[in-house]
Amino acid sequence: MPQEHRLPPFVEPQLATLADAVPTAAGWIYELKFDGYRTLVRADGKAVRCFTRTGLDWTDRYGAVPKAIAALRLRGTLLDGEMVVIDPEGHTSFAALQEALKQGGAGIAFCAFDLLFHDGKDLRALPLVERKTRLERLLARPDPSLIYSAHLEGRGDELLRSLCRRKFEGLIAKRGDRPYRSGRGTEWLKVKCSQEQEFVVAGFTRSDAKLPFASLVLAVHENGGLRYAGHVGTGFNTAERRRLRRLFEPLERPTTPLAGVVPADVRRRATWLEPQLLVQVAFTEFTPDGMARHPSYRGIREDKPPADVRREMPVKVSAARVTSAIAKRRIEPKHGRSKRS
Repeated sequence: MPQEHRLPPFVEPQLATLADAVPTAAGWIYELKFDGYRTLVRADGKAVRCFTRTGLDWTDRYGAVPKAIAALRLRGTLLDGEMVVIDPEGHTSFAALQEALKQGGAGIAFCAFDLLFHDGKDLRALPLVERKTRLERLLARPDPSLIYSAHLEGRGDELLRSLCRRKFEGLIAKRGDRPYRSGRGTEWLKVKCSQEQEFVVAGFTRSDAKLPFASLVLAVHENGGLRYAGHVGTGFNTAERRRLRRLFEPLERPTTPLAGVVPADVRRRATWLEPQLLVQVAFTEFTPDGMARHPSYRGIREDKPPADVRREMPVKVSAARVTSAIAKRRIEPKHGRSKRS
């Protein structure tokens, strides 16, 4: 490739901001929200590398996906998407992805939703819908490891209601007429069916039932310190409790890493840890004092730095952005391993 057409070493991904409603004004398109690991894929012929959102090379962890992409013989290409495991109903499962990673990547698929470079040319300045049209053509050959993330134009509020009834994660709303902009902004919005986010593990509480531990002490960064955000004691099987307990051993410390108020019963029962591990937790809501209500453990996250973990609060979508403007053309989203056009 000519010098000017070489791919950059790494491109920071564009990130979605949590929103409290679906924007339905003209210009927005809607995709399924996946529950997996965000991944940027560099492909140049047989040379394929898969990177996390922070630039870690996880190519060897993703089973058949790199070989499937290599078979496409792409040149100077950078794809954006998510590594997932999909069940027969089309749901993505973070817990299933964690299990697949432990077993060498079997069953993992790459859901591609953006095309940043192709043939060494930078496509980021093009409108999203044009980038997606090119991406769909690249993925026209059926392969269970590669899935094109199709979209819907119009009726985003109806789509969200349907997805939530069917136990999906939610949707991602994107401005279809905008270029690709690295970093977090409001041109991509995520609207969830239920609350879920990452937390820092600040410690664990001891069990009276001879379990490896009773619960994990959760924390988020806030106002320059690590603040207590509740504790989670459900969602673990026995094997996972034992695995986590082994991970905790080299991280134990004599003092709390938390700033601010910690309930006395937690302080009394806690073994404190260096705040280096992240876990994904589902919960119903944050209480007024910032605690995760009814939390349930989903798995360890390895693709984000602990310093980035903060309480995720939704932005309000203004009335002007949620007017019922329905686009003329409707494109049904393709779930799971459906046939591509």
